[in-house]
Amino acid sequence: MTPKELQRIHVIQQCIDGILTNGETAHILGLSQRQVIRLKKGTKKEGLQSMIFRE
Repeated sequence: MTPKELQRIHVIQQCIDGILTNGETAHILGLSQRQVIRLKKGTKKEGLQSMIFRE
């Protein structure tokens, strides 16, 4: 797992836990709020495996 993936997992988990808002998470990761919502949904449904880049 790359450092970027680890950071993304950590920040998304903070958002799921309510520590960060979708807007704050989007700003930190350089994503749109809609992308953050999709990442949160995938993480809740499939676990952290959904956020790991697959080649």
